[in-house]
Amino acid sequence: MDKKVVITIGREFGSGGREIGEKLAEKLKIAYYDRNILDLVAQKSGIDKKYLETEDEKASNPFDEPYVPHWLDTGTLSERLFRMQSKLIREKAEEESCVVVGRCSDVLLRERTDAFHIFVFAPFEYRVNRAMELFQIEDREKAEKVVKKADKARKTYYQYYTDEKWGSRNGKDLLINSSTCGIDGSVEMIIKLLEEKGYRNS
Repeated sequence: MDKKVVITIGREFGSGGREIGEKLAEKLKIAYYDRNILDLVAQKSGIDKKYLETEDEKASNPFDEPYVPHWLDTGTLSERLFRMQSKLIREKAEEESCVVVGRCSDVLLRERTDAFHIFVFAPFEYRVNRAMELFQIEDREKAEKVVKKADKARKTYYQYYTDEKWGSRNGKDLLINSSTCGIDGSVEMIIKLLEEKGYRNS
C-alpha cells in the first residue's frame, strides 16, 4: 500500500472470511495475521503452541476462575492467551500494514484512524454447504451442528471479552454477504473501499 493501513475481518463460520483475508493480504502485499499469531505468542511466552491452540478464540470458563477478572496476570490459559494476542495485535497494527482475522481485533483497534473493520456473513445453508465441501463432511446434519457450534463459540468469545454484540454493524466499515459477492468479489469490494478512502495499492 502507498500508506499504512490495517484491515480487521470478523466472520461467520463457513462464510469464507479467512480465505478473503488471506487473498486480500496477498493482493495488497501486506502482512496477514490469524492463527499464525499463536506462533508469536508461543515464542514470546514459552507456552507450547499445542496448548494455545486448544484455547484459541474461546471464552474463559467462568466456573474455572469465577473471581478472577481477565485483565489480571493470573487467570485461565484462554484469558492469558487473549491478553497476549491483544498486545501483539496492537503492536503489529502500530508497526505495519496488515490484515487481522477475528480475535476481537475490530474492538482492539477501533481507535486507530488507519483501521477499517469488515464483517463477512452468509446464509446458513450456504455456510453449511461450504463446510461440507471444505471439511469433507458427508452428513448434512453433522455439518449443520459444526457451523452452529463454531458460531456460538465465536459469539461467546467476542461478547465475553468485549461486552459488545458479535456480528453487529456498529463499528463496521463494511458488511459483506460472501454468498452474493463470492470470495474474489469480496476482496475487490474491500480494495474498492480502501481506494475510496485514499489508499492505493502500490
